Amino acid sequence: MMLIINYCKDGKAYSDFAILSDKFKEELIYLANKSREILLDISTENFILALRLLIVEDKIKPEQVIFKFKNDLFNVDEYGIFEKWPRGFIDWKSEYHRKIIKAQNIKRKRELNIKSMLDEFQCIKSDKLVCNDCGLCWFNKY
Repeated sequence: MMLIINYCKDGKAYSDFAILSDKFKEELIYLANKSREILLDISTENFILALRLLIVEDKIKPEQVIFKFKNDLFNVDEYGIFEKWPRGFIDWKSEYHRKIIKAQNIKRKRELNIKSMLDEFQCIKSDKLVCNDCGLCWFNKY
């Protein structure tokens, strides 16, 4: 009849490897076709992705599944697209991507600054950097 998928921090986490198994897919299809409502507390995005794929593949009907996040209830259509996307719902990955890109940019900027400083002082004389402009030891300039 219906699967209610509650995405919550205390929900069950599923292994990527378990999600990919045929047995797991068969169990989901079986649960979706039960004659009663079944509530599953889930904490991993991979479960939701697998369920959406089964909907797109026409193995589960979209009307057999309701998603719950906090106080919001929502569905997906036959293409696995959510009718709405509440803030915080399976968005941890995009938050990590944002943080990774920000850290990469900071690291690249730091490396470019160091490289430009070293380019300015290319010559090495007795293990000390020498200024290209005046030829004096860079360490003695300051």
